Amino acid sequence: MRITTAEKAAFLLKPGMNGSSVIKMQRELAKRGFFGNDCSGKYGDVTKSAVGAFQRAADLPVDGIAGAETLNLLYADNDIKAAAPKSKGVKGSVLLTHWDAVKAKFTRGKVATVTDVKTGKQFKVKRYAGSLHADSDPLTAADTAVMKEIYGGSWSWNRRAIWVTVDGVTYAASMNGMPHSYDHLSGNNFAGHFCIHFYKSKGHTSGVECSIHQAFVKYAYDKARE
Repeated sequence: MRITTAEKAAFLLKPGMNGSSVIKMQRELAKRGFFGNDCSGKYGDVTKSAVGAFQRAADLPVDGIAGAETLNLLYADNDIKAAAPKSKGVKGSVLLTHWDAVKAKFTRGKVATVTDVKTGKQFKVKRYAGSLHADSDPLTAADTAVMKEIYGGSWSWNRRAIWVTVDGVTYAASMNGMPHSYDHLSGNNFAGHFCIHFYKSKGHTSGVECSIHQAFVKYAYDKARE
């Protein structure tokens, strides 16, 4: 459907706004694969990124503000949808989703597929612990071997941009590659666990966001849209 001239003037939506009009926009962005958070009606950073991604796909100027032209295309009958990344095995769009929403899907004991953004290599993981981010283990010895290949044969604290697919939904994320602390899973040749961070997740010790992890989360999200 198309919005009226009055609606175009009345419903210019931008960061900082909230309400039913924002919820309506978030729901339409979600249908098109650009938005993966709860439709709360709050126009924050994730909504701004989703609007920007839609604008990019629609060949509009990208500013993250839903003006008349953006809203007109968003509510029109067209096939503008988030494109899947070109890497092997990733189907559908990649979402920039707040950790609070991700952890409700990537629950403890859940198996997910990790795709390394740079190499396209994939391995499976199982989440065992972590409340501020996901403490995870490679699922099998074969998965550990793939993860080690991604890190060039040596374990490292260096962060890497990844896509994490849980139940068919893929999220932008960041991981480090160093086995540490508790070893939750035996027989996988990984002595400990490693950390997976999502948008707005935090460090267990510091209780604050890691700026490096967050930069790689955003990089993973942006690379999915190239």
